[in-house]
Amino acid sequence: QVVVQLTDDLLSQAVMMVEDSRPTLAINLAGARQHWLEGMLRHEIGTHYIRGVNNTRQPWHSSEGRKQYSLKPANPTEEGLASLHSVLFRKQPFLWRAALLYYTIERASRLSFSALFQDLEQYVQDAGVRWEYCVRAKRGQTDTSQPGCFSKDQVYLDGILRILRHRQTIDFPLLAALGKVT
Repeated sequence: QVVVQLTDDLLSQAVMMVEDSRPTLAINLAGARQHWLEGMLRHEIGTHYIRGVNNTRQPWHSSEGRKQYSLKPANPTEEGLASLHSVLFRKQPFLWRAALLYYTIERASRLSFSALFQDLEQYVQDAGVRWEYCVRAKRGQTDTSQPGCFSKDQVYLDGILRILRHRQTIDFPLLAALGKVT
């Protein structure tokens, strides 16, 4: 059973987490739309939750186990698969969001927050949406007037490209059954 929390104060659009020992899906209502909602459910439940449940059955489910098997915490396969699941059944399954997140992080590593905000205007005209991309990229930085970024968001495009490159040879049911592995 998955608990669903609806909120207006989430930095990302949605996140799958464990809260009070129960799987919980927090959804940011500010940007929720029907087609986005379907993709988000495939992303969070169809990928993260299913692989997370299956991961608990594996010897690498703990941090010690992940170290023993040399598994990294930021899993490009997991996020790539989740990103593909989020667009798979759309009429136009474009991957522009993952590409824009990657670009934003690269630029944030070289620009201040305000310069990044201006730079992204060429791709994102809506100032509110552009602000959200900048906040994601600069989160954790103590001085956003300096270059620097939180680079995790590059893992989405990296994972997508790895999966697409090997899509003919990947056993997708096995990939889900093994849990959080690359």
